Amino acid sequence: MLICTSDYSARVVANTQISPSGLLGGASAVSNEQNQLWRGRVWTGHHGAQAFIEDGVVEVSAGHIRSVREARLTDPVAETDQHGSPYTFLPGMVDLHNHGGAGHSFPTSGIAGCRTAAAHHQSRGTTTMLASLVSAEGPALIGQAAVLAQLADEEVIAGIHLEGPFLSSRRCGAHDPAALSPADPELLTGIAEASRGHLRSVTIAPEVDRFQEVVTICAEYGVVVSLGHSDATAAQTEAALSVAEEFGVRVSATHLFNAMPTMHHRDPGIAGALLRAASASRVVAELVADGVHLDDTTVDIALAAAPNHVAFVSDAVAAAGEVDGSYTLGAAQVRVDHGVARLSAASSPPGSGQGPLAGGTSSLVDQLLRHAGTGLVCGTIESVESLTRGARAVRACTRTPADVLGLHDRGVLAAGYRADVVRLDSQGHVAGVLDQSRRQ
Repeated sequence: MLICTSDYSARVVANTQISPSGLLGGASAVSNEQNQLWRGRVWTGHHGAQAFIEDGVVEVSAGHIRSVREARLTDPVAETDQHGSPYTFLPGMVDLHNHGGAGHSFPTSGIAGCRTAAAHHQSRGTTTMLASLVSAEGPALIGQAAVLAQLADEEVIAGIHLEGPFLSSRRCGAHDPAALSPADPELLTGIAEASRGHLRSVTIAPEVDRFQEVVTICAEYGVVVSLGHSDATAAQTEAALSVAEEFGVRVSATHLFNAMPTMHHRDPGIAGALLRAASASRVVAELVADGVHLDDTTVDIALAAAPNHVAFVSDAVAAAGEVDGSYTLGAAQVRVDHGVARLSAASSPPGSGQGPLAGGTSSLVDQLLRHAGTGLVCGTIESVESLTRGARAVRACTRTPADVLGLHDRGVLAAGYRADVVRLDSQGHVAGVLDQSRRQ
């Protein structure tokens, strides 16, 4: 399914069909039913000199990329946008942590609502995403896992992320404290079975009881252990990493720096331990790089420390793509004001003052444009600094999160990869999306 949007904050365009050229709403191409050629500025998802082609060509055949190369004199002239500038092409984005959008919530909505939430983010360039649950009672989690498994069977989503209930009560954030529990291998097994092989990631606080037992379940089902919502010390975090490595489990960090103690120069805690592990290629660190959850300088520090092991995530809630107002996240009431989602007064702990952040309202493309610099979509890349900045941001939204999930067929524009492609105009508007999982 091809989604074409003309407004940066556009809603989903329903029932949109593939264009005659095969994708991207009329991108400049020589095409037939199986082959397409697009010319423009190309960010590949690689790093270094291979990261960017100023005047490039992407050739696609039967849903896969045939080649990515410099344009030749014999190639079609690049199509330009309404401002007379060439389009920018980049890999479809991959979101590891997403609770919903367009007014619907993955933890509680039915099939139709979850489809709408996924379609919103797909229209914004996210072609692969996990649907994230929040802490709840066991039967509710098992039931919703079965709902989401149907969407994963259909490739509407790439799988399920269980965020809670195995979290620290001191760092539960917007999660319901009453729904938290020690790590429970029996419950996790039940959720994994209901997920029918689609449970891909579980957030666990390193200090919870029975941590190692749950890691063994993750190893059995091929699930990523994501450390977070934790008050753990650096030593506890390192011990948890060692356990995961012993069982051969991939490890990520759930929204690094959020829902964990502030890193202190004499007490680095879980945040410092995870950042060090990311810099040593042991962990991929999620960052909610929306300017609300983290200061931009914090994002820059993490990218500099671990450029190939940072993944931007939306942590989006139902309010993503919607106006300010009242929404729900699991059983909690959420109030969105100027695009910032917080627990409402009714759902906040007594005496907590301003409610804690309750997820995000951005899509990955918003974070990409925030951190890549203006050179991403316009102007010539004339310095190593601008090339590096753009390449790191693109990689954090594409290749790195795809690798976390073991999806080595996407996240890069290169020969042999799946043709998940996003087209941006020179203002950063999403001008088209090709998502092979939804192509009809």
